[in-house]
Amino acid sequence: MKKNFRFLRFVDEPGPTEKSVLIIGNHFSWFDGFFMYYYNDEVLKKKYYVMMLEEQLKDRLFLNKTGAFSINPGSRDIIESLSYSSQLLADPNNMLLMYPTGEIQSSYISSFRFMKGLDRILEGNDAEVRFYACMIDYFSERKPAAWIYFYIPDDSIRDTNGLEKAYNEFYSNCISKQNENRS
Repeated sequence: MKKNFRFLRFVDEPGPTEKSVLIIGNHFSWFDGFFMYYYNDEVLKKKYYVMMLEEQLKDRLFLNKTGAFSINPGSRDIIESLSYSSQLLADPNNMLLMYPTGEIQSSYISSFRFMKGLDRILEGNDAEVRFYACMIDYFSERKPAAWIYFYIPDDSIRDTNGLEKAYNEFYSNCISKQNENRS
């Protein structure tokens, strides 16, 4: 991270938890999974898993060794991936990172549409859901700085539509906060 970024700053980071953690974030770059790998290593200290599109994981099989597993939307295998995700979150020693938009999108997007499946992943476990939004700015520097904002939504929100709405509100607030940053 130090090689590629001027700094990486966690904002409103809630700290460790005894529960398993499902992390949902904006997916705009190659670095996204590494940001959360670093976060897990520094803060959560749980076993790290990340759900990736099968087509992307095939090109980066080395990520299997870091806890990456595949999902293939539109196939019958999707049920197995969602079930596996739910099983991972049944263990409080695990954290699962996912990007429910299902694709890498521009960092300038203002509204996110989540794919179905979060309901099934969260069903039957008490995993803590954490949102993150990564904002990158250069300002007048050669290397960018990364601000990673965190938020824990209301624990009663466990459905895809509710989490999508809560994430969009959180992301909008992050953009406002980021406009205030200048260091």
